[in-house]
Amino acid sequence: MSNALEVLLIPEHSQLKAGQAHRVHALIRVEALGRPDLMRPPLDLVACIDVSGSMAGGKLAAVKRALHSLGSELGAGDRLGITSFSTSVKQELPPTAMDAQGKVQLRRAVDALTDTESTNMSGGLVGAISDLRAAPTPAKGAVRRVLLFTDGHANHGVPENDRTGWSALLRECIGDLSVSWFGFGEDHDADFLSWLADQSKGNAYVAKDEDAIADAFAKELGGLLGARASNIELELSVPGAALSLLNDEKNEGRGERLTIKLDDLSCDERRDLVVEMALPTVTAEKLELRLHARWRDSLSGTEQTAETQETITFSANGPDAPRVEVQEAVALVHAANAQKEARAYAENGRWEDAARVIRAAVVVLEGVGTVRVMNLAQHVRSLLPEYSDAAQYRRSRSKLKSSERAMSKQRSTGSEVDGFFETAGQREQKEKFKPGTTSAPRRRSPPH
Repeated sequence: MSNALEVLLIPEHSQLKAGQAHRVHALIRVEALGRPDLMRPPLDLVACIDVSGSMAGGKLAAVKRALHSLGSELGAGDRLGITSFSTSVKQELPPTAMDAQGKVQLRRAVDALTDTESTNMSGGLVGAISDLRAAPTPAKGAVRRVLLFTDGHANHGVPENDRTGWSALLRECIGDLSVSWFGFGEDHDADFLSWLADQSKGNAYVAKDEDAIADAFAKELGGLLGARASNIELELSVPGAALSLLNDEKNEGRGERLTIKLDDLSCDERRDLVVEMALPTVTAEKLELRLHARWRDSLSGTEQTAETQETITFSANGPDAPRVEVQEAVALVHAANAQKEARAYAENGRWEDAARVIRAAVVVLEGVGTVRVMNLAQHVRSLLPEYSDAAQYRRSRSKLKSSERAMSKQRSTGSEVDGFFETAGQREQKEKFKPGTTSAPRRRSPPH
């Protein structure tokens, strides 16, 4: 079987001027390939649903529709359970095979969901994980994940401001599972949900209105159905350089070695990672860049590896023109970091500084000049009104965090910029999850 990932190492320059120090970039591009055989691993899921009083009406109805759509897209080799939480926690449906009988059970359980009381999010998470672990042994190679949906703040159990408590809870119960987090509306803490997603090896989505609930579930399912590689680890070595990762991803190391860890990639999903290289005055004629990658193939369950090497030469004629794909990646990271900096200014009421940072990011993006980056520049420019005053910023806080996360993680999060990062599988599921849409015949073979 061919490798699940294509891994490229692209220096910003292939030639630099000799006899002087440099600060340049290298791009690590990791792209998950499609699956010609259309097979996929089985899914073992528990949807953990907030049924507190604030969910009454259209929000809970939209979640129910999304859960019905989720069940319709799963097959007999997949399992789905439902756990609800308010002040208390209840198992509505144990992880159940999504054959014809299982789908009838799912429909009954979903239709029976009713709103009540407060929000014990930590209790809901622990209950959902316990329900998933208590189920019979999953199929070999199954992707196991909790999908937690909430529309408000954790006001029972572990509170949101106790990140130490949440870290301890996740360390204790998460194990080999993962959790994706769905927040509805502008009143939830988008920073908190994003932080939880990073801690629990999952994704975070913002659903700004009831229609967006279906989109969020569809994007998550599209990624799960397309699961291609997990436990991705990249090791870059550049003798004599000082390396640092500009993306907001897990990494460790110092000096000439850097290790980067990614949780998962779906079919046709791409991640561009930018490494800054501080090079002292070099007397050698060339510099060697070596990249070793390893990951787990989600389809076969096998461990796979790849190695690649690039060379930068030094001469009196350097540097040569920078590579456009590296410039694009650097600009994207800069724009994500600028949004983070602007939000920090806004939290302190420094509106002019926030707007200044956003305008500077637009200039950087427009300086690259490619169509894709110019479109991203237009999106970043559209954020300027959100930093005009406290009221506007409060209304847009979750939207702004979602935009920042989408550009930093280069994947869908419920942001207006998602179209740049959605995979074909996610777009397909969004069409199927639209209200009133009848699911088309399944195009992927059942999980093996």
